[in-house]
Amino acid sequence: MSALDDKDVPSAEQWQSACNFMSASLKKYIKQAEDDLNALVGPTAFYDRWIRWKSQSHIQAERSAVIEEFRKVLLSEPNHGNKLFMDEIISIQRSLKSKGYNTSEEELKYTWNFVYKLHFMRRAEETAVKCQKGYVLRQHSHEYACPQVEFFWRVQQVMKSSAHTLRVQIMDREVRQVEQQVKVILDTIALDEAKKKELIRGDAVDKAEQLKQVRLVQEKLDAFKEALMKQQKRTMA
Repeated sequence: MSALDDKDVPSAEQWQSACNFMSASLKKYIKQAEDDLNALVGPTAFYDRWIRWKSQSHIQAERSAVIEEFRKVLLSEPNHGNKLFMDEIISIQRSLKSKGYNTSEEELKYTWNFVYKLHFMRRAEETAVKCQKGYVLRQHSHEYACPQVEFFWRVQQVMKSSAHTLRVQIMDREVRQVEQQVKVILDTIALDEAKKKELIRGDAVDKAEQLKQVRLVQEKLDAFKEALMKQQKRTMA
């Protein structure tokens, strides 16, 4: 599609629209990532633990401790990649062991995927906010280049183009359906003499016919009067 080949957002309005689209999309995925992460650790809030009498299982409590360790890692290194290094795994295992948890490498990697996904989404949301004013500033600073916004703009253009194409296709199909229905109705009327008369006749048509007859009679009366006057003149002469 040509929209995917476009290299630059043409206006500030479209740039802003792409930023809004990016933010709205990310908010949806952030909410899902938060729900997934909360499901891993179970009830942690005061309301759940003391009012609803719910508590964490051992594995949920262990995952809460793991998540806390991961947050420390990401806080010290916000641009951390999506993979854990072995030295990080060993360091985290030692820290967890001091808290009474013998967490396996597999469990660490499993929980890391959920934590990193949420971290990545939130970082992307921060980028979307920063890029709101990037349309002009990107020309002066690489910091505001915002290729993510350009990507979402291209996706937005593809969606608009696809929606327009679908609307045209739907309208064309509906027009053809209406044409077929009208043709069926007209064909039915053409074969029904009573129906044709019913459509042709009517109050307006009847009055027009009556008016035509009145005018015809009036014209004949005028002609008769004129002929009678001519005959009287000849008689008097």
